[in-house]
Amino acid sequence: MQTLSVSSAPFLVVGRIGLASLFILGGLNKALNYSATLEQMENVGLSPAAIMLPIVIVLEFCGGIVIAYGKRMVVLASCLLTGALVYLAGVSLERNSP
Repeated sequence: MQTLSVSSAPFLVVGRIGLASLFILGGLNKALNYSATLEQMENVGLSPAAIMLPIVIVLEFCGGIVIAYGKRMVVLASCLLTGALVYLAGVSLERNSP
């Protein structure tokens, strides 16, 4: 396994904070505009939107904090990827059903 040089460490921190801010702001936006987000999720075809929205908000907000912290990145990335794939599969199945 290659190790990163000390000179590249600041770029990793800036990159993690930038990526984390996307998730934190996304979760915060969903929480502040809860009813509009819920309506949009229902319009897209996500049937248990009332159940999924709080989970999505917590995952995005807490996930962003974990990304900024920099620990357990593989576990967090797996959770976020799984959530995104389940969401996309649900939307796809809902759109293709008669």
